[in-house]
Amino acid sequence: MIGDLQVRNAGTIGGNIAHADPASDLPTVLLALEAKMHAMGPRGQRSIPASEFFEGMMTTSLGPDEILTSVEVPSRQAGQGMAYVKFGHPASRYAVIGCCGNPHGQGRHVHGCSCRDWWSAACCDPAARQLNGLSKGQRGSATDISRIAGEVKGVLNDVLGDIYASADARSAMAPVYVERALTSALARARWSQTPAMLPASIDDLQALLERQLYVADRSLAVSVYLALRLRRPLFVEGEAGVERQRLRKRWLPRSKPS
Repeated sequence: MIGDLQVRNAGTIGGNIAHADPASDLPTVLLALEAKMHAMGPRGQRSIPASEFFEGMMTTSLGPDEILTSVEVPSRQAGQGMAYVKFGHPASRYAVIGCCGNPHGQGRHVHGCSCRDWWSAACCDPAARQLNGLSKGQRGSATDISRIAGEVKGVLNDVLGDIYASADARSAMAPVYVERALTSALARARWSQTPAMLPASIDDLQALLERQLYVADRSLAVSVYLALRLRRPLFVEGEAGVERQRLRKRWLPRSKPS
């Protein structure tokens, strides 16, 4: 989450990516997901791949007379896992460094680690960008992941340094966060091919929650059940003491939200 409730409710995905802040999360994610941006101007509509949309710090390929109208993200495929990890600033929660991975098949190993097409890093260069030149065609073992992470420094250039982190600090952190994102994305890809063990009904789930000493009202049971059944994220918000973290760790990892 970035900003307070007013900012979250007033902000849009289009406004965020058109702003093109290199510390923002969404440009990195949309690059890795191979999204397309649709823009409208006096000459009509055009589609812009994410890899061509972000040109530099606070700079995109949008013309001065164009407006971003929609963002198209390919649907998730079988055997595909995605993950975004970052070291966020404790006040703004903007990324000091962030990495998104989206390894999938498309003619290669289902659990391959091709970073050329499906990886991006934030807040190292003046714009979110794909990491080219890393090992391809790996099977996704711990050794493969470490090898790829170790190559990251060699493909980074013009690394940003500012009051939040020096260029050397970001260069040192990049392999760590690439490894974390790759490990998580590949685990989710493997999980997506494994049938989930779900409670048979909402009543069964509510009874399980109650046995774990939750205040398991019907609305919570329905929300968790649907998140598990549909394999979708569940946003849990509440005051301190309602044990959101314990709910997330015990139940929601089964849904492996993307």
